[in-house]
Amino acid sequence: MTTQSAPRAGRPLRALLLVVGLAAALAVGCGGPSGSSASGQAASATLADTLDKLRLIGRDECATHPSATIYPRCTRFLRELENALNSVKNEAKELPQAGSINGAVQPIESAMDDFTQRGCAPPPGQPPSGTGGPVDAPCVADLTEVQSGLRQLVAVLSPVVSEGATPR
Repeated sequence: MTTQSAPRAGRPLRALLLVVGLAAALAVGCGGPSGSSASGQAASATLADTLDKLRLIGRDECATHPSATIYPRCTRFLRELENALNSVKNEAKELPQAGSINGAVQPIESAMDDFTQRGCAPPPGQPPSGTGGPVDAPCVADLTEVQSGLRQLVAVLSPVVSEGATPR
């Protein structure tokens, strides 16, 4: 009797879980708007999340401290920023504002490329190429451009997100 009563006790629970699961699936499938406005809302929400990430990255010491004193320690910052820029470009592809968004991304990427090619952001555990003096000047200029570009990109994205950007 013990072996037969256990499966019966689990049946109502399984049935309840099945009903709840089906109801949730129907609610997700039918609950939101259809067509391009639904994808627009998703794009806008994703872009809003990326804007939040950019704002957080903008609080990093590599974004807020003078470039001359901080640039050798910005490898992680640049990697996180690069990932966020890739997300921005991906999410902006179908937006009417894609041109202005990509126009704000491009100078940041260019400065980051220059920074990396100069050896300003070495792999972890290795010192930067510059050790003070004139060698550091290009690294400082590149990071200053990245800092400025990040602020500009946030300024470009903020109204796009607040307007609830929708794909074309």
